[in-house]
Amino acid sequence: MTRTRIAAVALTASLALTACGGGDDKKSSDDTSGDSKATAAAATGAEQSADDFTFNAPDGWEAKDASAMPSVNFEVLAADPNDKDGFTDNVNVVSDPAIANFQDLDDRADAAKKGLAMLSTENMKVEDPVSLDGDDATVISYTAKVGSNKIDQRQYYVAHGDNGYVVTFSYSEDRPDAEQQEIAESVAASWSWKS
Repeated sequence: MTRTRIAAVALTASLALTACGGGDDKKSSDDTSGDSKATAAAATGAEQSADDFTFNAPDGWEAKDASAMPSVNFEVLAADPNDKDGFTDNVNVVSDPAIANFQDLDDRADAAKKGLAMLSTENMKVEDPVSLDGDDATVISYTAKVGSNKIDQRQYYVAHGDNGYVVTFSYSEDRPDAEQQEIAESVAASWSWKS
């Protein structure tokens, strides 16, 4: 995975952020760092489906039409329609076959960090891996600058067969870290590969 490719994937997530709006609320002090192993119950919201996988969105979140962003090849895009703080929290999945070249999670994390370093990010942290239906995903969390706003992101980099995917969760900074992590882990717990 080249730096350019991983940066493009991260930029894809940022483009989705721009389309969802921008909030400038600050995160509450309920900032937690800890074990990122999936412990949340599986999400039970609307099923999101692509050719290779399905997962359930968090309760109340809805699939969004990404065709308004033709330069971004989303497999899935779902967002919280009830989020009224100026930025719509969302999850999106893009495919990146180059991820399959990095079966070692540390190597995958290094490649992702190098790519993300090319963007305007801060507070980057490699979290504990999370399993997506038996495939371990590298997890990186960071804050991205989108225009004049800062958005918290958590990305899962997972390889499955000959393909790879980046699952990006994007949140307003005012959503506490523990809640951000729980949402992401609930999606991971509901993830199912079709083959």
